[in-house]
Amino acid sequence: SQEKWIQTTCSGGTGRDQMFLIMQPEQRSSTGSRHVGVCGLTSIHWIHRSAELSYYTAKGHQTAVGAGFGLKVFRTLIRYAFDDLGLNRVFGDSFAPNTIALQNLKELGFVTEGTLRQSYYKQGRYINSVIQSLLRDEYLQYRKDGAHGW
Repeated sequence: SQEKWIQTTCSGGTGRDQMFLIMQPEQRSSTGSRHVGVCGLTSIHWIHRSAELSYYTAKGHQTAVGAGFGLKVFRTLIRYAFDDLGLNRVFGDSFAPNTIALQNLKELGFVTEGTLRQSYYKQGRYINSVIQSLLRDEYLQYRKDGAHGW
């Protein structure tokens, strides 16, 4: 079940992944669980000080989390990556059709690095993904200037 996968994903780690449960604090969701997904920094490369943003909403919880929830999750992970872990680069690898994720990262100041053509096979077809990144220097400048909501 998804609940078991979520628990397993967040219970350990290799040092290259730091995953966290996303909880719905106000109330239980329609499925009876307060866990609405997982998020974290994956593929952390400590020498190069980079990591990938990861965010998954569990089935049945997409509407429970509400508008703007993904943006809040990304913002929290980015602060953790730069302020606590001292990383230099955070990137996202989003399915090209996922315009919400792409827009969220753009809104936070991420720069599009490129498109990976037909990089995923999903539901019987190949789809592109888009790589976007934010560098520590950019993040610090945005915070200083109050740009991109920082």
